[in-house]
Amino acid sequence: MFTYCRTNNIIIEEVICMRFINVRELRLRPGEVWKKLKIEKDIILTLNGKPFAILNSTDEEKLEQTLSFLRRSRALEAMDRLHKYSKEKGLDKLTVDDVEKEIKSVRRER
Repeated sequence: MFTYCRTNNIIIEEVICMRFINVRELRLRPGEVWKKLKIEKDIILTLNGKPFAILNSTDEEKLEQTLSFLRRSRALEAMDRLHKYSKEKGLDKLTVDDVEKEIKSVRRER
């Protein structure tokens, strides 16, 4: 296993560590991984040395909340990608009138 740590010195020093394991280790020693997951809360799963998935600890009481947080995070990530794309294409400079014209044009084509 590989552990990556970083320190946040804003007010109180907080060390944030992430444990990395590869798919083979999960397959060979799943019980050990599950025990570590209870302690670590998050483990990064790697495939061919690259991050592949995140194992996240939860329980029945927190399941819906955890899923909601993950979905929100993915939605924010998608919004970031859209913002970057719009800036790359110059679409962030469109006026409301430009957008309305585009909408009308698309609707006419249907």
